[in-house]
Amino acid sequence: MTVVSVVIPVLNGAEMIGDTLRAVLGQARAGAELEVIVVDNGSTDATCEVVSHFPVTLLHAAVPGVSAGRNVGLAACRGDIYINVDADTLPSRTWLRELLRPFDDPAVVLVGGRTISFRPESGAERYIERAGLFRPENSVHNPDLPFVIGCNLAVRTTAARAIGGWDEGMVRGEDIDFSVRLRRAFPAPIHYREEAVLFHRNRSDERALAAQAHGYGYGMALIYRRYPEQLHFNAGRQLRALRLVVERTVWPPLLWIGHRWGRVSGEELEFARFHRLWTNAFWRGFFSTWYGRRE
Repeated sequence: MTVVSVVIPVLNGAEMIGDTLRAVLGQARAGAELEVIVVDNGSTDATCEVVSHFPVTLLHAAVPGVSAGRNVGLAACRGDIYINVDADTLPSRTWLRELLRPFDDPAVVLVGGRTISFRPESGAERYIERAGLFRPENSVHNPDLPFVIGCNLAVRTTAARAIGGWDEGMVRGEDIDFSVRLRRAFPAPIHYREEAVLFHRNRSDERALAAQAHGYGYGMALIYRRYPEQLHFNAGRQLRALRLVVERTVWPPLLWIGHRWGRVSGEELEFARFHRLWTNAFWRGFFSTWYGRRE
């Protein structure tokens, strides 16, 4: 029987890791033996205590970062298929079964599932859902560098080990880098399994959202530097980025006037405000990294 290893890196996830583990352990029958490995990355809360109440393996990563946690799990797992799940996600009941289906074809190496925002309630959470951060056209169907989002990824273990796992120097953008290196070593298409649904808890406030956007910008700059033959950040793209920042900065005040006159809905105004926050933080992270400065 095929053995499947689900690896969950976690840092101070005591409030969420229990729900994640219950969802993973409660999967519908998938025709495979399931191994679950939680890799703690130096938590100072009750994460390890919560994990100890579940029939899973708890390991520890000495090096900070999600890539290090994934590599610890990759080195220790005994599964034929290695699966990434983040500690702030909730897999649907049939997620595992659907994520494994493409591997019936021995030529398949890398599979991504569908990630959906979990109960967006705050403005920040609603923004991520509406902006489409997890839409497949932004990842597996990306025309420049297709990749699988790290929180919902399945790969043949031998292939992941053959490329050395995740680059622990990539503290952001590591899933893009992993997918690119894997596809170069094993030239097979990424398979997207829409039925493999996993719910992601989005950042709930402005500060956390801005930090996430800044990190994404930082990571994307690293990717542009690492793969210049596929991604060209030339003068034209720089000008388009600056124009985007200016447009999204001035748009909310204009919409506010329309809102006062009853011409613009509160939802539209809210989205524009968060769009400005995200855009400014993302490009601040990108440009500070691109020009050699870390904030």
